Amino acid sequence: MSMKKWKISTGYCGLRFSSETKTYNLIQLNMATIEVTKQSPNTEKNYQKVIVRGEIDRDTIAQLRDGMEQIITTLEANTLVLDMENLAFINSEGIGYLTDVYNRLSGSGKNIVILKASARIMDIFQLVGINQIIPCYTSEEEIVSKA
Repeated sequence: MSMKKWKISTGYCGLRFSSETKTYNLIQLNMATIEVTKQSPNTEKNYQKVIVRGEIDRDTIAQLRDGMEQIITTLEANTLVLDMENLAFINSEGIGYLTDVYNRLSGSGKNIVILKASARIMDIFQLVGINQIIPCYTSEEEIVSKA
């Protein structure tokens, strides 16, 4: 059996050829997903932690914006902490969105920081310079000590 794959707007799909039946079948290989989870605010340390899992790309950016909008507009803590430990991918739209969030929050006297981004994601952040705008930390203790 051979397989070819390509990216379409709803995720990765492929054609699998069956040598027995001499037919191709369209199959879904995987689909980009994003999950945004708001944790209880840490009122003692004055930050709100949000866990971002999955991939940020053109297929998931709208979901990310929708998930983050209510969090941003109701943010009472001084700092929004984006835990990106389980973020596998981010594209230029995602980078642009992070800068938008930074601008919105800093305009209202609040901060955004990135927590536990993988080496791969940090390489991207360093390449485009986002780590010069949005502080990136490896632990919550580091965030508290720098505040």
